Amino acid sequence: MSKVLRDRVLLLLRGREGLGSGDPVVVAFSGGLDSSVLLHLIRFGRPDTGLRPVAAHFDHRMRAESGRDRVWCRGVAGAWAVEYRSSEASSPPRSEEEARRLRYSFLQSAKREVGARWILTAHHGDDQAETVLFRVLRGAGLQGLTGIAEEREDGVLRPLLRVGRRELEEYARWAGIRPLEDPTNRLSDRPRNVLRNEILPQVEKSVSPGARGALRTLAENARTEVEAGEEWSRWWLSWQGVDPDDSEVRLARAALLDLPLPARAQLLRFLLRIRGVSPSRAGTTAMMEFITTGRSGGSLDLQDGLSLAREFDSFVLRRVALGSSASAADSVTLEGDSGDASLTLRGRSFRARWRVGGDPGGEGRVARFRTPGAGSPYLVRGWRAGDRIRLTGGSKKLKKLFNQRRVPRYERGRIPLLAGTGGRILWAWGLDLASDGDPASTDTALWVRIAADDG
Repeated sequence: MSKVLRDRVLLLLRGREGLGSGDPVVVAFSGGLDSSVLLHLIRFGRPDTGLRPVAAHFDHRMRAESGRDRVWCRGVAGAWAVEYRSSEASSPPRSEEEARRLRYSFLQSAKREVGARWILTAHHGDDQAETVLFRVLRGAGLQGLTGIAEEREDGVLRPLLRVGRRELEEYARWAGIRPLEDPTNRLSDRPRNVLRNEILPQVEKSVSPGARGALRTLAENARTEVEAGEEWSRWWLSWQGVDPDDSEVRLARAALLDLPLPARAQLLRFLLRIRGVSPSRAGTTAMMEFITTGRSGGSLDLQDGLSLAREFDSFVLRRVALGSSASAADSVTLEGDSGDASLTLRGRSFRARWRVGGDPGGEGRVARFRTPGAGSPYLVRGWRAGDRIRLTGGSKKLKKLFNQRRVPRYERGRIPLLAGTGGRILWAWGLDLASDGDPASTDTALWVRIAADDG
């Protein structure tokens, strides 16, 4: 069993970009059974993979003894000769969602620090079954029934998702792994624990012995249907001459109304999902009603600053400004010989410092450029459709460069850009992309340093 499990997991990893011999990979490590087995598989699996695991432990501080878990994990990593990284919450999170956000922010930071392409988490097949059942009981739609994704655009990979907990327990016994046990997993005041410890065991005992497997199959079937719908949506948009990734999407009203209602709803949900928004059933209904009855000049406010507007014979999906104060936070004008300011790009915070004639100091990446002329200050802002940057060999669209570098769509709006006169992009922070027009003299140059609050 141990060899079969090992080969199944490592076969899934083999051939993926950034998972070859010598490549670093961040393994989310809590010290529990699932993450201990995953770390052991990566560290002591088949030697021909040659991966360099980095164990990353985040202390949420939600239990009094969580500090001891951190020490335990450091000890295991040391015994297994694995690089170890850890961090902790400044204060205990107020919800599971906040804890999850903090944890993944730390993992992404660790990924950047070690130069890894992937983060591996130990979600397994039983987690998938519980997730699907939980969503069924809450009336989720087809998208919700897809459950936990095996791979995410931000580099999170879950190689144990098709493996049941029983197989992990057998591997742990074979490998002599003694994991930590989280006592909160036994509490009955959490919905997931009730499903895991009470409902699913009773269902498998009295209703269907293969309930967990059936729920995993349901997730796979739902994902197949959703992916087919997304492929159709991209095909239809391409047929209409529309790029779904543009910051502003314009759809012909007549073409939309020619579609059957389910296809129309699927198309709009797809456009919202690739912008990081998951519309509710009520939200989808509101969009359908607006497309049918909305008058020219009218608009429908959606989530996350998105708006669907009717303009004569077209519907336009775009992100709108949320007021002057919110807009100001989305860009920084570099005025004067020196200064510093904060900005927020799609929920990610940055600090920009600048100085004429020398490095302004502080953390973050730095670049220098010709001092802007009077009345033409530089601007730090997010990506806009049509942005171009002049590199050696000519001007190129940033969208094309993002595609070449496999920058996820939702991340593109979270990368600070330095724009000069006429909106020309001089520097794309974090991508090692800068204009080829640096000045020869550093004494008269404008130095700009930008740091992300999350590292």
